[in-house]
Amino acid sequence: MKEDLRHHLGQQLRRLRSDRRMSLRVLGHDAGCSASLLSQIENGRSFPSVDLLVRLAGSLGVSTDDLLGTQTDRRQPHTDVRRDLLLRALVLEPGDREVSDQMAEPGTVEFVYVAEGHLTVSAGADSYVLAPGSSVQLDPMRCPLYLNQSDSAVRAVWGRLA
Repeated sequence: MKEDLRHHLGQQLRRLRSDRRMSLRVLGHDAGCSASLLSQIENGRSFPSVDLLVRLAGSLGVSTDDLLGTQTDRRQPHTDVRRDLLLRALVLEPGDREVSDQMAEPGTVEFVYVAEGHLTVSAGADSYVLAPGSSVQLDPMRCPLYLNQSDSAVRAVWGRLA
């Protein structure tokens, strides 16, 4: 299923970019990535980080729903954009922590995108401090730990792609 989403995203990205008569180089410059990476995404060989996905949508003047091809009736609340994509808000007050302890199928990818605050993410021997606008992709089998070691609340989007 992950390959289907990667392929679909690549087709959507190419269509939206072509409709706007943008070259890979121009879109890459606008979104802060290389034309080579965009080519890999368009050809289904790579999947962008959440941060890059948001920047691409902004550069193309569309929503991430439009870019992912998951346009829904905006009057209906939703948290599950696709059957294989789970998203939820992650809000941690100062000193709060959360362990990703849900079981995951092999090949599942977990990610977090920070909107506000500074989030510390630990997975095994690796540790990251994410600032607003940053994201990281992790293997959920490593039981990532999300910590707010700052003095203000952290607001983020947590997701899993199976």
